Amino acid sequence: MKITIAHSPDSDDAFMFYGLARGGVATGELEVSHVLTDIETLNRHAQEGRHEVTAISFHAYPHVAERYGKPSQVSVERVMGCGMGGCYSCVIPVKDAGGGQHYVRSCIGGPVFKGAELVWD
Repeated sequence: MKITIAHSPDSDDAFMFYGLARGGVATGELEVSHVLTDIETLNRHAQEGRHEVTAISFHAYPHVAERYGKPSQVSVERVMGCGMGGCYSCVIPVKDAGGGQHYVRSCIGGPVFKGAELVWD
């Protein structure tokens, strides 16, 4: 069986896949090929289902999960003004039932949201 692992040539991905790429990991009868390309291309390939395994960006994950019918959750936590006694209206765009979007305070509506609820673009 042959599989393709797609990842970027960046140092962190190169580190993760080095052993596999250099034969340091036993794969049995599994034939592994590597595709090296930039992260934007990998995001598109993941949406298309082009490779069996691919690296993607944080931004792409909810879109890819939705494509495969899998749930995703995103935490938008950060140091918020409300934690220091003031409200700075930390808002995030979310989709509404009518196909539009509106803003919710991340401290009230979140800070964890379903990935498919957020407006990413």
